Amino acid sequence: MTSKLIYLPVALGVIALAKPAHADITIEGLNGLEAVKLFGDMRMRFERTEGDTIDSTSRARLRARFGIKYAATENWSAQMRFRTTSSQHDSTHQTFGITDTSDNDDFGLDRAFMKYTGLSNTQVYIGKAAPVYMHSSELLFRDDIALEGVQANWSNNTFSVNAGHIILEENVDNGEGKRDASWQQLQGVYATSFNNINVKAAIGGIFVSASDTAYASAESGLDDDQAGNVMTYNLDVRYGAVRFAADYYTSEADSENTAFTVHARYQINKQFGLRFYVLRTEAYALPMNGAFTQTNTPGSYTNIKGTRVQLDYKIAENLNADLRWFSVDNINNDIPTNNNGRDRIQVNLNMKF
Repeated sequence: MTSKLIYLPVALGVIALAKPAHADITIEGLNGLEAVKLFGDMRMRFERTEGDTIDSTSRARLRARFGIKYAATENWSAQMRFRTTSSQHDSTHQTFGITDTSDNDDFGLDRAFMKYTGLSNTQVYIGKAAPVYMHSSELLFRDDIALEGVQANWSNNTFSVNAGHIILEENVDNGEGKRDASWQQLQGVYATSFNNINVKAAIGGIFVSASDTAYASAESGLDDDQAGNVMTYNLDVRYGAVRFAADYYTSEADSENTAFTVHARYQINKQFGLRFYVLRTEAYALPMNGAFTQTNTPGSYTNIKGTRVQLDYKIAENLNADLRWFSVDNINNDIPTNNNGRDRIQVNLNMKF
């Protein structure tokens, strides 16, 4: 604990000295459309990890992303985004260190999609895009993931439907012939409000279309006990400065097949906010056995239980920081994961333009 207290003031001091910056570049197109717009963001991160079975480790990391938005017509637009560590989908960060610059070789395509809005109350995304699926935490999908395929959303004031066809593998040949692997997602969302309380509730499913061998390859063959189809249940309640949310998932796996997170947030004032999470993810509860779940907790990201406490600080309109503390453990010690008695302190500084 002493080592944590040494690093904390240093990290917070850096945050306090940070100065805001903002830029925006737009090129006007025909008929008054903002045809081309450049955007991006950058994150500086410091984290220290300690555990019962590991040595204490510290690392400084960065994430950089930039993108282009283009509007061809009122109904057709497109977006591309590029990022660090594009060859991996489990992290977009690279670790500081000038003696090894190989991380820079992985800067590449992050997202690339076309968007169509010509149908009433409907948005269609074609390509590599963020999940069109209600989730209030990073338990199902972490915030930097991109799904590849076709996704759509239809909504009115009260009810909405999210749907998609997501490609996991296309014409992959493992020596036994070419094969495909995909999943279909479908979700209904109900939204209502009363007495200044805003409520959203959702139920949905992710349905895998693949043979066992194809799906095992797509999720790196973590275990024969595949997650298979996954049912999803989500709740988000907001009242003034308070937010309460819960996500619950259950799969077709023979065992270790449930995951949930419950979290509460309180916005203290315009600058400061607090969050508290309880999470539990059994080994085979999530699509592709957790390949797309959050990656901030120390150790593995499934067969894990624990808590997360977070302090948010808004420095300027496009500049914010947060301080996070994770404390986790294994659920089932018979499964070879490495979450035993681990803690992580993380400081993030985020800038957008």
